[in-house]
Amino acid sequence: MRRLVMVLAVAASLLLAAPAWADIPNGDFTVSPAVGQAGQELTFTPSGVSDPDLPVAGIKSVAFQWTDDGEFQAVPPPYNGVQVKHTYATPGEKTVTMRIVDLTDEVRDVVKEVRINDGPLARFVWSPPVPNVGETITFNAAASEDDKEIPADGYRWDLNGTGGFEAAGRIVRAQFATAGNKRIRLQVTDSDGQTNVAAADLHVNAPPSASFIFLPRAPYVNEAIDFTSISDDPDDPIVAEEWDLDGDGQYDDATGKTASRSFATDGAHVVRLRVRDSRGRTNSVAATVNVLPLGAAVPDPPRKIRPWPTIRVVGTAKRARTRIDLLTVTSLRGAVVRVKCKGRSCPRSRAVSTRSRGRLVRLKFLERRLRAGTKITITVTMPNKIGRHTTLTVRRGKAPKRRTLCLWPGVSNPRKCS
Repeated sequence: MRRLVMVLAVAASLLLAAPAWADIPNGDFTVSPAVGQAGQELTFTPSGVSDPDLPVAGIKSVAFQWTDDGEFQAVPPPYNGVQVKHTYATPGEKTVTMRIVDLTDEVRDVVKEVRINDGPLARFVWSPPVPNVGETITFNAAASEDDKEIPADGYRWDLNGTGGFEAAGRIVRAQFATAGNKRIRLQVTDSDGQTNVAAADLHVNAPPSASFIFLPRAPYVNEAIDFTSISDDPDDPIVAEEWDLDGDGQYDDATGKTASRSFATDGAHVVRLRVRDSRGRTNSVAATVNVLPLGAAVPDPPRKIRPWPTIRVVGTAKRARTRIDLLTVTSLRGAVVRVKCKGRSCPRSRAVSTRSRGRLVRLKFLERRLRAGTKITITVTMPNKIGRHTTLTVRRGKAPKRRTLCLWPGVSNPRKCS
């Protein structure tokens, strides 16, 4: 009996001295960056790893599992603050488990979802597909994609080829003052800060300029008249030239650079030419042929307005806009000055005409800030005189580009001065 009592006493003392291992260990971990990208190295850092019954020395192991069914990667002691690196090759939601095991094999699994962002896909279109010089172009990035909605301020554009993204918005508009290929870039940034850039070459077309001459300049009834196209296009070949020789508005009487016909009656007869370039852009011009009755005297050929009209522009050219401080036209008394402004910054779209009183004509309504690409056309005409046709195109950081042609009486389109 005495031996039994002693055994029970020893057993009781051992039970009282043994620690309680019922509590599971604690711990957490952080992920940096919080949202990763496929192929990017992420950093996982354990924190607060401990055992409720013993200090950190009571932890047997800490390990990470990168996928639901993957193997565990051990974290070396002292566990807390030890950085573990991992890279995911594919986007999506990834389940990461950190397993903590204490010395009594109690286990705590800390599970978190880590998002691997696919990143946005930048895409854009523009309209019209082949714009003309000075024509407004609309760029639209609505075709861009992401696994979340792209923020409204996540669209940035490089429209001037400088390498910076100076314009913002899903839809932007622009004009170009010169023809040729323009490199357009769009940068899209999603809500997680991931970016993608798309680039494309836009061709800005200078449309063809239709023009023709005819000989003799003062034909008689039934006399053959030769018409010759002197049309040109600065950036694309002209592929079609079509003539309306009978004034019915249909370009079905002849094709090619030359045409010929005579008129059975005297008086004014309208002849038209329509040209088309390789990109499908067209332009047309009309001229009036004054046919003389047999035996009539041939009139003198028209001469230029003398003195030749002068156009003066004073202003300051800046990167995006040009400030016009003074715009004047000087011509003979009775000359008609006609001005037309084309572009988004124009104060009015309709042409304005005024008659010169033999002194300076000031165009105050155009003395303002004008965007690059704005085109101002000024014509000065007088009856039976060769007039002046000048185009001013506003450019970025430069003085407006000036082009001067001549306007013959009865001809709507200008041509090079002879």
